[in-house]
Amino acid sequence: MKTLELTFKGSLGGKHVFKVHNAKEDLNKDTILAAMDSLAKLKMFQHSDEFLYEQPVSAKYVDVQETVVFDNSPKVKELPY
Repeated sequence: MKTLELTFKGSLGGKHVFKVHNAKEDLNKDTILAAMDSLAKLKMFQHSDEFLYEQPVSAKYVDVQETVVFDNSPKVKELPY
């Protein structure tokens, strides 16, 4: 599964990552940057006195592959509907 990781600089200088799971995989730089700029302008995410996503810094796709060695978790009975 690929995740799109958008890295921003916060208003107080901190580094913050916004992760988008199941993102479209063929997005180009201009499209992603425009979306990041739009997100930054919203000033929607804040922690204490810092706006977390103030300035776009970078974007990357991260591909994580899980390999199960064993799984002893209890089996969940599926409901009939």
